[in-house]
Amino acid sequence: MAFGFDITNTIKDDSVNVLAAKIDNSWTYKEIATQSGFQWNDRNFYANYGGINKNVFLHITNRLYQTLPLFSSLGTTGTYVYATDINVPDRSAIITAESKIRNENNKPQTIIYEVFINDNEGINVASFQGSPKTI
Repeated sequence: MAFGFDITNTIKDDSVNVLAAKIDNSWTYKEIATQSGFQWNDRNFYANYGGINKNVFLHITNRLYQTLPLFSSLGTTGTYVYATDINVPDRSAIITAESKIRNENNKPQTIIYEVFINDNEGINVASFQGSPKTI
């Protein structure tokens, strides 16, 4: 399951910041609050639990930014791009792009949402933009 943490208020600008994760795969590990063992905590059961077995990303943003997708802990919805009215013979489709933008500045900001569509080689084949919005 994807999850995220907003660590903005814990960062110290005038010092070195360290972000660390402690992973415990021991069979004797117990849940801290209740001291109960986990259901899969059995020597006859091997599952892909514990450790960091997926990619981990640190996203650094300005105070005006596109939110990350589906992180309930952050209350974000992210960016979604999808096609409708797909016509394969004519090589055409209607492309819709939606994004949640968060403004954490102390004053309103005016933005223009721009979308660039690239082919497999990274060459821009289309672009469009929304009207200016103040958030």
